[in-house]
Amino acid sequence: MILMKAKITHTYGNNLVHVYDSAANLKMAATELIAQQAVEMVARQSRFSIALSGGSTPVGVYQGLISDKWLKRFPWEQTQFVFGDERYVPADDAMSNYKMAMDAFLQAAPVSDANIYPVPTHCEHPDDCAEIYERTLREALHTKDNSEIPVIDLVLLGMGDDGHTASLFPDTEILTESASAVAAVYVDKLDSWRISLTFPTINNASQVVVLVAGENKAAVLREVFTTQTKKYPIQSLDNPNGVVWLVDQSAASQLD
Repeated sequence: MILMKAKITHTYGNNLVHVYDSAANLKMAATELIAQQAVEMVARQSRFSIALSGGSTPVGVYQGLISDKWLKRFPWEQTQFVFGDERYVPADDAMSNYKMAMDAFLQAAPVSDANIYPVPTHCEHPDDCAEIYERTLREALHTKDNSEIPVIDLVLLGMGDDGHTASLFPDTEILTESASAVAAVYVDKLDSWRISLTFPTINNASQVVVLVAGENKAAVLREVFTTQTKKYPIQSLDNPNGVVWLVDQSAASQLD
C-alpha cells in the first residue's frame, strides 16, 4: 500500500507513527489509506468491513471518500460500515455518530442501507442494545480460529486528550471486558451512556488506524509511547498486526 508521504515516521514497538505537516494532509492520507485498503481487501476476499470513528477529525476523511477521486473507485457495495462506538441518543440526535457519518458521506454515497450497521439505541437499557449489536456483528462479519469475536478489516479510531479511544474512557468497567465484543458503559464525567467495541474486538481487527490532531493531544501522545505502565486506555491497543497512527505536527510536537 502506498501511503501519502509523511513528514516524519516514528516507530514505537508495534506502533508506526506517520506525522503530517497539517491536519488537512493527515485527513487526505487517512482517506487514501482507507480507500486503498478497501480496494485491496475486496480484490482479495470480495468484501471489506470498516468500523467508523466519531469525533471531528474523521469528518474530513469521510468526505474525501465521496470526492471525485474516490467516489467511483471505492467499492461501496462490497463494504460493510459498522461503528466503533455510539452515544446512547436517538439516531437523529446531533450527538449521534451515526448521524454524523450519514451527513458527512454515507447518504451521498452509492451504498445500500443493508451495508450500514448503526448501533441500536432504542432499548430499555443500554446493555440490551450492546447485546443486540454484538449479535449483529457476529452475524454480519466473519470470525477466525473458532472465536466468537468478529473480525473487522479496519478499525478507525481517535484519541481524546484523556487518552480514551472509542468509548473506552479512563476508570470505566469496560476497560477490563474480556469476553464481549461490544459493551455498554456509563461514563461518570460525561453523565451519559455509551456503547462501544471492546479491546478484544479492536485487537482482533485486521488493521487498526488511529487519527490524532491538535496540540492539546501532544503531552498525552508522548506519554502513550514512552510510559511503561498503562496510564491511558489507548495503551491497551495491542493488535498483533501493529497499529498505524496518522498524526499532525501539532499533536506530534513532543515526540522525539
